[in-house]
Amino acid sequence: MAHDIDQKTAVSLITSQFPHLRPVVAELLGMGWDNVVWRVNGRFAFRFPRRPIGVDCLQAELALLPTLAPLLPLPVVAPTLLGQPGQGYPWPFAGYALLPGQMAYTVGLTAAARNALAVPLAHFLQTLHAFPPEQARALGAPPDRLGRFAMATRVPQLQQLLQELVARGVLPSLEPWLGVITAVSPSPTQAISTPQVLVHGDLNVRNFLLDEAGQISGVIDWGDLHVGNPAADLALACSFLPPVGQAIFRQTYGAIDDETWRLAQFRGLHLTAVLLGDAITAEDAALAQECRLGLQYILGA
Repeated sequence: MAHDIDQKTAVSLITSQFPHLRPVVAELLGMGWDNVVWRVNGRFAFRFPRRPIGVDCLQAELALLPTLAPLLPLPVVAPTLLGQPGQGYPWPFAGYALLPGQMAYTVGLTAAARNALAVPLAHFLQTLHAFPPEQARALGAPPDRLGRFAMATRVPQLQQLLQELVARGVLPSLEPWLGVITAVSPSPTQAISTPQVLVHGDLNVRNFLLDEAGQISGVIDWGDLHVGNPAADLALACSFLPPVGQAIFRQTYGAIDDETWRLAQFRGLHLTAVLLGDAITAEDAALAQECRLGLQYILGA
């Protein structure tokens, strides 16, 4: 059950626990399944979990980002203000310095501008994935609790998502993407042998920011950080970059075996289908357009 926090309660909690921020002015920055985020005084983002899993996500960030963030080649902000339950709100919450920029999907990037981001994205993921998994586990990184590549579940789930988009008139047919699904699912119980690395876990066009020059100004929303399959993050390269950019990315990142790339395409298709359905429901034209592009990029078009 979700536990939402309104503006009045957010302001009251922040004011009482962080008096140096007075007067507190809070604006809704975003609401997801697990968290609601308030922009405070134009300088901070305060994240309040809406569900118990949101608390788990927050704890993963608190455990890992202080060590990880300084090592990464793109801006990442660790939480610096830790709030406690109170006034009927049952969970801890956290404040972060607000990074500049806009969510990548809102910018309307050209293919050339996307291709130009292939190298910094590859360097970023190369560095993240090189973090020792044993150290990550020791710091508190969980395994993949969502079963992102549990194919017995994920294959029919993705097929249903695509069928629903067809039924809603969003896609003309699911046929173009069947090859992406069958490429990873000759057997739903087939073992996945890719080595485990530290991954962001939810790297999509809403979770990295671009500045006015179209450069990456930050990577946000690290609550799904875990030790798992690198394909979970490589999915962004499949769904955000055109074919030319994908080739640049792969050359820069280093060796990506065919199995991992197919899994990345599968994960990219799954995330993009979810986001497209959400975008249509929310009447978010920019996100819907981004997702339509992503579906084509996954096919190499």
